[in-house]
Amino acid sequence: MFSLSSNLPTPLQRIELSVAQKRAISVWIKRDDLNHPVVSGNKLRKLLAPLEQMVKTGKQSIISFAGAYSNHLFALSYLCRHGLRVRVMIPQDQAQLEIPSLQLALANGLEP
Repeated sequence: MFSLSSNLPTPLQRIELSVAQKRAISVWIKRDDLNHPVVSGNKLRKLLAPLEQMVKTGKQSIISFAGAYSNHLFALSYLCRHGLRVRVMIPQDQAQLEIPSLQLALANGLEP
């Protein structure tokens, strides 16, 4: 069963910068690092809707393309680890590299 809890929408946070205050400028940041404890940032925002749609329409697997150094591999494999089969196309010269994010993705069930 595919399920994902997230903290969307993420909050805006005001940042106090003296250089900005001197010019009466307000600086705010969007805290996408708070949207999920494991898959944070824009990866969750980009992947969540398509994955939910796949599950809703009865799809069981996904194929994606990414470089072995990409955080996309880990994010996708983590989000799909309990419900969608993940196959990824990695450039052949990178597929056997000992890269931490790739190793974590493989541990989550990613199929190169």
